[in-house]
Amino acid sequence: MPKKSGLDKIIDDLTGKPKRKKKTATKKETTRTKVVEKKVVVKLCVNCGKEIPAKEKFCEHCGTKQPTAGMKTCVECGKEIPFKAEHCTHCGVEQPKPKTKKLKKCVKCNEEIPQDADFCEHCGAKQSK
Repeated sequence: MPKKSGLDKIIDDLTGKPKRKKKTATKKETTRTKVVEKKVVVKLCVNCGKEIPAKEKFCEHCGTKQPTAGMKTCVECGKEIPFKAEHCTHCGVEQPKPKTKKLKKCVKCNEEIPQDADFCEHCGAKQSK
């Protein structure tokens, strides 16, 4: 943009145009608030059965050490062993077989649900007793 002469400045003053300030190269900062909804994956404590965040190594309610994914705790020595192990890899003690839940069919959607469920976990339908 060419510089204005003295006459141009006087005309600007007489016509009421505001004096222009030099623009400086300043970075305008804006603060944006972002609402983030965190979803926490939970698991049940192996000791007290209360819900705890899945990544926690210890229960926040009773303090019991939690096994890592794919592992379980030996009933005798308390060390972690592979989930499918029938005997402890540390002390050799036989591990109890996992309990299998009895299942029934939902009265509405016909999906398999636990025998003692009052509501279907798939469709939410109330189950008859």
